[in-house]
Amino acid sequence: MNAGFFKLKRSFFSHWLWDEERVYNRGEAFLDLLQLAAFAPTKRIVKDQLIQVPIGGVIASERFLAVRWKWSRNKVRHFLHLLKEDKMLDQRKDQGQTVLILCNYERHAACQTTEGPLKGPDEDQLRTSEGPNKKKVKKEKKDSSVETQAIAWSATGGWSGITEDDLSAWREAYPACDIKRQLAVMTEWLKGNPARAKKSQWRRFVTNWLSRSQDRGGDTKSNLTPHKPQPNMQL
Repeated sequence: MNAGFFKLKRSFFSHWLWDEERVYNRGEAFLDLLQLAAFAPTKRIVKDQLIQVPIGGVIASERFLAVRWKWSRNKVRHFLHLLKEDKMLDQRKDQGQTVLILCNYERHAACQTTEGPLKGPDEDQLRTSEGPNKKKVKKEKKDSSVETQAIAWSATGGWSGITEDDLSAWREAYPACDIKRQLAVMTEWLKGNPARAKKSQWRRFVTNWLSRSQDRGGDTKSNLTPHKPQPNMQL
């Protein structure tokens, strides 16, 4: 039976159905890479260096993915190694920055639907390893238990729980964004939309906001990426 495939808007990843602070499993991590990947060749400014990002490319360090997925860096490294072994991912360095490139990205993206059904990780790729690798799996589970400090926001107290490590990781992941200014803009937006300020997963709210701002061109003076309007997609 041909299972086929279905389209999923990128706006889903800022929807409350997905908006839940948690430790990602491998399937969610791969899906997150798909939605972060560039759907057209683009350029990014990272630490004043111009980076060429191909279709299916993601500028993402192990540190950034560890914070985003609530994993240890060792677990991220092992997961990326598995993807590369299975020909699902390539990795290269450009101006000192890590660029992850998803193989056959066009077959995942909505811009190309004529080559048959979606080919993603199959059950064997997403299944927890057994047998000789059982000890390694247990170690990964132990690594994934490392907790990330919770972030909170209130109309009276503003932001709390944001660490210098958070700010550093966000600057690396969203180089086109002035992080502190963006946090201030979020505060004003939340005050102006109190009905939408009742959230429990504030870290995800912040990263989704920064991701959208990065895609729209950001707001830093050093950002030279041409602004390309994006459609306003709502679920």
